[in-house]
Amino acid sequence: MKNQPTRLGMAAACLALICQLSACGNGGDSVSSGSTPATLSATQLNGTVAAGDPVANAGVSLTDATGKTTTTTANPDGTFTFTITGRAAPYVLIATDPAGINAPMVSTLAAVPTAAGTAPVATANVTTLTTAVAALLVSTGNPTDLAAASALSGITPASVQGAVSKLDTALAALLTQNGLAANFDPIGTPFTANHTGADAVIDSISVQPSPGGLALISVANPSAVITLNSATTSVAALAVPPVAADYLSFLPALLQACVANGTVSTTNPSCAAAIDPSYLANGHTGFADYHSSVAQGIKSMGSARTLTFLANGTQALIQLPYTLNSGATGFMNEVVQKLATPVTLPTGGQASWDIIGNQQAYNVTIQSQLQRRIMLDPADATANRYEAALAISIPTTNTANASIYSASISGPGLSGKIWMLRADALGTEGLQFSSTILTAPPVSPTLTSSGAGTYRWSWQPLSSSDTQYVPGTNKTGYYAAQSAQISLSSVPLYSTYTVTVYDSTGAEIGQTSVINLTPPLDSSAGVTASWRTLSTATESAFLSPTGSAAAAVASQSVAWTDTVVDGQDVTPPFNQVLIQSFPAAGGEIDAYLEQAPTPANGTFTGTLTAGINQAGTHTCTSTCSFAALTSGASRLVEVQGKLNGVLYSDVTQYRD
Repeated sequence: MKNQPTRLGMAAACLALICQLSACGNGGDSVSSGSTPATLSATQLNGTVAAGDPVANAGVSLTDATGKTTTTTANPDGTFTFTITGRAAPYVLIATDPAGINAPMVSTLAAVPTAAGTAPVATANVTTLTTAVAALLVSTGNPTDLAAASALSGITPASVQGAVSKLDTALAALLTQNGLAANFDPIGTPFTANHTGADAVIDSISVQPSPGGLALISVANPSAVITLNSATTSVAALAVPPVAADYLSFLPALLQACVANGTVSTTNPSCAAAIDPSYLANGHTGFADYHSSVAQGIKSMGSARTLTFLANGTQALIQLPYTLNSGATGFMNEVVQKLATPVTLPTGGQASWDIIGNQQAYNVTIQSQLQRRIMLDPADATANRYEAALAISIPTTNTANASIYSASISGPGLSGKIWMLRADALGTEGLQFSSTILTAPPVSPTLTSSGAGTYRWSWQPLSSSDTQYVPGTNKTGYYAAQSAQISLSSVPLYSTYTVTVYDSTGAEIGQTSVINLTPPLDSSAGVTASWRTLSTATESAFLSPTGSAAAAVASQSVAWTDTVVDGQDVTPPFNQVLIQSFPAAGGEIDAYLEQAPTPANGTFTGTLTAGINQAGTHTCTSTCSFAALTSGASRLVEVQGKLNGVLYSDVTQYRD
């Protein structure tokens, strides 16, 4: 009982305090004392994932200052919401595109907004622009590095504002063109991905991988490059495109109406309006022949994305994303031209552009490739390296290419001519690089045994424990000279290459110009790329002379894992798996797997059969096997991803 007075005293004191706070009286009406409402922090964070078009169903992660990560899926319009009650700022957000068209995008929110009376809603968009801001906050220029604890702890409102100000300086003319303020905030300003306003600015620029960080460019002038990293100090204003961002807004619906039944008909008025009568692309005069996906039935077409303008703004390289009836997604690369006289559309209105194609007479594709090569045998243990290359595809099964026996290629980054010719390997199709330097077109029955479809122009050690690789004389046809490794300053974006083709007698049969639609890379880009990792089980079984599958085998299981950051798979989407086996006596046997396997507990597994080429055709006259890993023999496994045309190849090799 002795404690009771104390409790009563505390209760009385509390009652008195409550009365003071609530203006208690002795009767009658209460009179407000004019107290200020409490200041509340945001409990909800909204945003939009967009890269011109909204990134439908994007995977989005939010990581806070404590390292806690939450994930969600964006809506079809790219919008998303997180509950952030009790979460400590700063935040890093990472968004991945399930269609594999856009690279992972990053954003950050340095501080949670507050307001008096009612909790505000925080906004943190995840777009190409916010990714540029993120790149400006890290020394590597790799925006996903912002998710590291050391980088996250350094994010402050001042540092983010400084990065935004640099970006706005670069975007000054584009912001004015699209009616936005000079101090535009791409992170915290709500917007709709409809190709106007902020979204039109996103349409007008791109960020590309480059040495030292991301490269920011305008589609109006890709030769003016701004490298983005924390050391970036001064930037120049990017050029303004010659037309409005939505200049091709009519094209998706028009093309969809053209290909709705899986074919392209010249009597279909939508086809006639969308595709020029002079259409030619990679030797194909038919749009559906060039884009075989049309036959599978296209459910929907996305908005056209301009890569760059050509011919003084009268032509443009574009990408057209699509979704097949099966649900699979992809994109078409095309060339459009401005018409001298607009045409009337079947639905009314007029169109001033149509699809003309790249006007290539032959089926040749050139794209950039980045490779990580890991050597497992003791003799090459310190030859692990990153390699950057041009991947050149000249299939010989294509009608336009049927008479091609060899080809020479010249252009930016190449020292003179490089040569490709028909190969002696089983399980591959198309021209491959000569092992040695050629000075004239080869004549039948000369074949190459290199199995190389890439020309490596830059390489560097994988780590400090590795040494600089020196290509052997039997590889000089597809490795640049040691002294001639390229500087990318000599290789502009969207470089054009001259490809001359020859028949089996060495006679020239034609020539075509080919544009590399992907950004040129050098080996330094390998340091910041996201790689796949071959499983130790595959290595020990198939890539070891004492392994359980070291003998000649007709098929082999291959397993690997992807790179995951904050719950998001940031590895370039799967493209293919390749096994190459080289017996000591010659006679290469290859195999390809083109179908993406379904992961189990984060591990991907696929089985490859010797002699199966990229088209799924068995090229052996009878059952064949991967060469046994005996003295003088070699095997490699290449797990390849592809992001916006760039090939990312993880190669693991054993040479006995």
